[in-house]
Amino acid sequence: MKRYKVQLTREEREQLQKLISSGVAPARKLTRARILLKVDAGMTRTKIGQVLDVTNNTVTTVCRTFQTQRTSHLHQNNLYHIFIFALRPLHWRILY
Repeated sequence: MKRYKVQLTREEREQLQKLISSGVAPARKLTRARILLKVDAGMTRTKIGQVLDVTNNTVTTVCRTFQTQRTSHLHQNNLYHIFIFALRPLHWRILY
């Protein structure tokens, strides 16, 4: 299984922490933000799954989506769209 490494910049980390601390986003988005922060902090996917009560596949999917979208949008330098795409539900990506 391919491992997707997430290394957040300081700006990305601050944006995710701000999103979590606001507490007004949907629970799914907050969980995905927590996953990204924990992976960046060096937690294993299994441990993250146990702590956040999600599957290892969920952790891997969030990391893969974030990594692939971030790298494909580097030339745009627009973190908002990267985070929204990485954090929104999978069925939204299929429909839109």
